[in-house]
Amino acid sequence: MNNLKTFEQFINENGPFNDAGEPMMTHNQYRLDSEPSQPDFDDRDDGPEMDEMKYLSKELLRHDILLEGFGDEYIIRCEEEADFMIWEDKGIIIISTYNKPTDINTLEEFDDVHEAIKYILSKKDEFKFKSVSQVNKERDHESDIMAADRRTNQMERGGY
Repeated sequence: MNNLKTFEQFINENGPFNDAGEPMMTHNQYRLDSEPSQPDFDDRDDGPEMDEMKYLSKELLRHDILLEGFGDEYIIRCEEEADFMIWEDKGIIIISTYNKPTDINTLEEFDDVHEAIKYILSKKDEFKFKSVSQVNKERDHESDIMAADRRTNQMERGGY
């Protein structure tokens, strides 16, 4: 009886066989059919196991805060005269802040991206972070000024 149970388990576990134990497909068909499918590629990237700065940027964007990158350093634009700079060094997220009205300069280090997000969100009202739409308008304005400067420079050189 024990041998019969083992044989039935073998048949059930090995799907290419019919009830009589005869192969239902060739070896190549079974190999192709049993290969794992290719992983689904999506852009969700849920979790900090991806690049921590990318994850930080996505989480802040959910709170209407735009993290702008300039090389390895990132900034958050503020309405008041303040600097809010973020960078990563050897897995440590470093946040440097300077609030000109209060003349307070701080440097905070976080080894956990979630703690860094909590800290940044706690400073949103104090530093009056600009919304994504405000930053985009500001960028468009800066781009218009740069384009006008290029046109003026071309005209001065006689290249217009």
